[in-house]
Amino acid sequence: STLKTGALRGTSGTADSIQLHASNQSVTFPGNVTFSGTVTGDNAGANITSVYKVTSDLTSVDQVTFGSLPSGIKKLWFVAESITHDSGNEPFRARIGDSGGLHTSGYASSAAYAGATNMGGAADVAAWNLGYASGGSGDTNSFFFEMAPVDSAGKKWVASWRLIQHSWTHVGFGGGFCALDTELTQIQFSNNSSSSDFASGSMALHYIK
Repeated sequence: STLKTGALRGTSGTADSIQLHASNQSVTFPGNVTFSGTVTGDNAGANITSVYKVTSDLTSVDQVTFGSLPSGIKKLWFVAESITHDSGNEPFRARIGDSGGLHTSGYASSAAYAGATNMGGAADVAAWNLGYASGGSGDTNSFFFEMAPVDSAGKKWVASWRLIQHSWTHVGFGGGFCALDTELTQIQFSNNSSSSDFASGSMALHYIK
């Protein structure tokens, strides 16, 4: 049978509402549900938004910057596959920034390699050092980088990453911290200097807010 009724109203107040029985605080909807208002509460969920910067050829580009990030990001990560660059022995780096620009100092970080000898930790205060890669098409790298804020203002960020060097017997990993002056608005992935450019690969930025 089908029950048809007007707006359901609670036992107190004048607002239209649905009042659940005290012993069973759950509702099951058999189909799609459309909300005209905002869903709130401890378990309201997160809005997952993705921004992509994907290319098969990064020739003559030594950095990729994702700007105009929205307010309220709770977690951010970017992934890259089959990245190569044309010369040198340059480390991959990540920098974050706010409305005043990218920060080039104040990073606390360390990185190391597992499975390789004579390759200990490497600190860097000018950026987060994601690991080294030799130049030329023979050295191919993929990585996973993620970070999250430790404050509600979105200024203090902790990061971690894993770098995979294809056909090698070791993996690079690391972590770090950086405090911005204002809320996060941008993040950059680059080589250590402009003397070496990316030659190939693809990458994507994702965030949850």
